[in-house]
Amino acid sequence: MIAQSLHGNNRLIRKTIWRMYPSSFAANLTVNIALMVDTLLAGFLLGQQAIAAVAIGLPAIGIFQALTQTIVSGTGVKLAIHAGRSDRKSLNRTFSLGTFSTILLGLIFLAVCVTFADR
Repeated sequence: MIAQSLHGNNRLIRKTIWRMYPSSFAANLTVNIALMVDTLLAGFLLGQQAIAAVAIGLPAIGIFQALTQTIVSGTGVKLAIHAGRSDRKSLNRTFSLGTFSTILLGLIFLAVCVTFADR
């Protein structure tokens, strides 16, 4: 049943993906260029130790971004479902929970960074 339903939407899905691809590609390219510029500036202005510090911190930042992106993506899907059902109460609750979860995760990440920072 689902396979038949999706089969008719293949063209729409493909069209939507190709319509969204350029902006997604541009956004990812912009972020990567910003990261490279950040590394270059750290190297020119602060030296080799600054580049090493940035490189050491990137995995932790990547994990943090993956976790927050998971929360944000899941929240967006749930919001779309609740909006489609016109369920305002669940919509507000999901938005609040997603926002709170992201802020809490950021505060935990900040606490870990401050705890292990070299003084």
